[in-house]
Amino acid sequence: MKNNIDEEHFKTLFEHAPISLWEEDYSGIKRLFDELRQQGIRSLDSYLDQNPSFIEECVKQMKVLDVNQQTLTMLEAKSKEELISNLNDVFRDGMSHHFRSEVLALWNGDLNWSGEGVNYTLTGAPLDILMHWRILPGHEQTWKQVLVSIENITTRKVAERRFQNLFESSPISLWEEDYSALKSHFDLLRAQGVTDLQDYLNHHPETVTHCTSLIKVLNVNQKTLELFEARSKEHLLSNLDQVFRDEMSDHFAHELVDLWNGKLAYEREGLITH
Repeated sequence: MKNNIDEEHFKTLFEHAPISLWEEDYSGIKRLFDELRQQGIRSLDSYLDQNPSFIEECVKQMKVLDVNQQTLTMLEAKSKEELISNLNDVFRDGMSHHFRSEVLALWNGDLNWSGEGVNYTLTGAPLDILMHWRILPGHEQTWKQVLVSIENITTRKVAERRFQNLFESSPISLWEEDYSALKSHFDLLRAQGVTDLQDYLNHHPETVTHCTSLIKVLNVNQKTLELFEARSKEHLLSNLDQVFRDEMSDHFAHELVDLWNGKLAYEREGLITH
């Protein structure tokens, strides 16, 4: 009797969880993998480059055993039967990119995976999703039971794309940079007893060049490319030594001192070469 109560309890938790949950069977994918290994395939990544259709074969081998109510709501399905019989409309197009990552994780022996991707509702609306899956304990050798959770992150991704468009289309030059390595260097200097960075730079001017090399440029916008007459972001980022030179070192030294002293915003005139 107790086992029946426990089973019903966990079934209720699954059905009414506030996140989309799927119970799936990946044993068909494992069978395809075993066949490839028997053929002598060692690198699935290389194999997929030459045989991209293998991704579709793997998708077809995914067997959905059950889904919960939140899944039906998210994908606009009237019933589990309607959803499961129309999975081709859910797993298509934009799914191929993230599913390649999933397949490679399985090939490498990972028991869990997380990543972003795209699914589609039964009415055809694309959904940006954050997916997590785990091969359940006791099924590591067969992959017959895999628990999948899916979060709808469409609203967040729409906002990200909006702000990315604002960044790219800004009428002024914008740079996204990473100063974490510079902060680590500051922490090292403080640990060595440095208290006055300006005095330290006066005695060690080469530190300015070293600190410059610690800053990582993550992104720039289109106005920046126009300003520096660069053909592409890659072209600009690979030639930053031609941009930040000569009088730029004096300007950067002032910036370093301000950062050292705890200023989180900086404004100063300077000369940059293009």
